[in-house]
Amino acid sequence: TKTSRGRFVVMNEVAVCAGCLFAFWFGSIAVSSGVEWRVVLAWGGIPAVVQLAMLPLAPESPRWLALHGRGRQLQVVAAKLGIHPEELRELEKEAIARGQHQATWGHAMQAQREAWQKHGKAFWIALGFSACSSGSSIYAMQAYAVDIFAEGGVGDPYAVLPYLGVCKLLGAVLAMSVSDMMVVGRRRLSMAGATACAISNLLLAVAIPNGAGGLTVFACLSFIFCWNLGVGGLQLVVIAELVPSSVRSAWAGQILALSTLVEATVYQTFESSLVADPRATMLFYAAINGAAALFACFILPETAGRTLEEMHQDPAVPSGRDVVEFQEIPVGIASRSRLPFQGRYGRLVEYTTFDTIEAEAAPTVLGKQHSHQL
Repeated sequence: TKTSRGRFVVMNEVAVCAGCLFAFWFGSIAVSSGVEWRVVLAWGGIPAVVQLAMLPLAPESPRWLALHGRGRQLQVVAAKLGIHPEELRELEKEAIARGQHQATWGHAMQAQREAWQKHGKAFWIALGFSACSSGSSIYAMQAYAVDIFAEGGVGDPYAVLPYLGVCKLLGAVLAMSVSDMMVVGRRRLSMAGATACAISNLLLAVAIPNGAGGLTVFACLSFIFCWNLGVGGLQLVVIAELVPSSVRSAWAGQILALSTLVEATVYQTFESSLVADPRATMLFYAAINGAAALFACFILPETAGRTLEEMHQDPAVPSGRDVVEFQEIPVGIASRSRLPFQGRYGRLVEYTTFDTIEAEAAPTVLGKQHSHQL
């Protein structure tokens, strides 16, 4: 639902971090105890078998049922998942409007064309956010952490590695805990995480060339934590919320595939540039993460607290809790006059009023008429 969607999507990142951390810990103990590595590798198939066995018990997506006109199944699944009545009504309208049909290649292509006409901007915003996440250097920082610590003068780089996983898990858990809070939201959390990552890069630009081992460890762990707290933890959330339901699976796959190209480029160039000039490397990625913070501030729409149907009708409209606070409108405003309003982010926005507005009704009428101009 709109009040818990972020938490459940970020839970995927928490599960990945916890699973990797447990697997590394368990594998190291097993191998050091004399268990053959092939046996340890085979044990990794157990969770996959459990997941496969549980898939038939998982309910179908309510929005998929609505898109295919399956209203009766939609009601059953909605009751199981505890979907809010307001959201259920919107989904039922969608199911009635579409009617039951079989998905075909023609339907899929038509949905793509319609989605591009209505939601093309949402695709580019989601792609930009995902590219910021992949281009932050997070995966290269994790893969080459030993080299970063060695370049920074850390005496025993391998002893620090387990703490990378702990920081990554803690960042994801915190993101899961606060992502649905309206005082935080997606935008502020992304801004804070990307800004902190940029600061960590700047600290590494100072620490590594000077051999400051303690500062190198602190900055690297801070980077891992803040990435998972911000753009990393919210990457799938933003994609899932901005991309319309009718093409979500196709568009999400395209976005992640294109982001992988950015990730591969960073992988291929990171270590050689780190060895050649660690200061310039970290300053470069500090600039990228700073750009990600600006992207979140000025381009990423706030999606917390809104249903997917509301966002897909007009993704540019912010949440009702994030709309500017209205000032009282005088009686008899002249036609086409322009009045400034102070927004929560400190920016001035303007409203163009229509012909003479009568007293008391003015704020309500004006708000409804011009709320989409924010």
